Amino acid sequence: MENMEGSSGKNFWRALKTWKMTFLIFFIPISSGGKELGDRNTHPKHSQGGLELSGLYPGPYFDLERNHENVSAYVGTHAYLPCYVKQLGNKSVSWIRKSDSHILTVDRFTFIADERFQVLPLGESWTLQIKYVQPRDAGIYECQISTEPKLAFRVELNVMVPSVRMGSREENMFVWEGSQVQLRCIVQNTVMDNLGKLVWYKNGEQIDKLEDRIIGRNIAFQSKIEKSSIVEIASFAGVRKADAGNYTCSLLPIGSATVTLHVLNGENPAAMHHGKGIPSISSSGSKYFIIILREYALVILSIAVVVSNHESCR
Repeated sequence: MENMEGSSGKNFWRALKTWKMTFLIFFIPISSGGKELGDRNTHPKHSQGGLELSGLYPGPYFDLERNHENVSAYVGTHAYLPCYVKQLGNKSVSWIRKSDSHILTVDRFTFIADERFQVLPLGESWTLQIKYVQPRDAGIYECQISTEPKLAFRVELNVMVPSVRMGSREENMFVWEGSQVQLRCIVQNTVMDNLGKLVWYKNGEQIDKLEDRIIGRNIAFQSKIEKSSIVEIASFAGVRKADAGNYTCSLLPIGSATVTLHVLNGENPAAMHHGKGIPSISSSGSKYFIIILREYALVILSIAVVVSNHESCR
């Protein structure tokens, strides 16, 4: 009997030791961050909606590696605001427009009359699509998870409004006959697909840019991209009197810009005026005028010094 009791006691302690080893193997890695079990269900420590998440977390959370806080879109194109959620479970995902706190979508359902707004659910992605973006759509949008407390991720939408302008700061451009001239048309904040789609007009009549073999034509066109803007250059190898006129570059539906080219042939450019009533002279004429004025000032200054020295000698 005593041997049986002794044997039972030894079996008990052996079972206890085995249980302790099992505890150390299966439970200690979890308490130390779960790295020994693999990174499949782990994510970096960060704060979402006031909750500190680290190690293994059973509830839903945002995938910050795939979510972007800033999204840019051109006017008239489609914008896609990302919202990747892991371990969503039975929770809901909503999109809120912060400017007026309007609920746009809840799960797969849309709660706004504007048909341009739609959620695109695909796996862990709950991307908000805004079709044909307008300037008024710019602002903050919030993706929310229906946890307690609520989890939220904000995305700012920047809407880029395109514009067309001439490289010249003035509406009138005065040049000497025979000089090399470039008219630069710049389109900002537009998609690069518009490269080469600019239309040019002279005095209201469209210029055929593709007809390079027109007899007597004195203008050539070149399109390129500079610092995310489209630039198209109309070049004159040797400008002539016949090249004078109003030149307009247009890109529909964005807009247009116009410059008036004046070709001078020996006449006094100061006698010609801008549309704003400001006299204009050519850049070369301005340079010579400044040189003469500087020399005249030096002569006057020299005379004043001589007179001053003469007076002091008395």
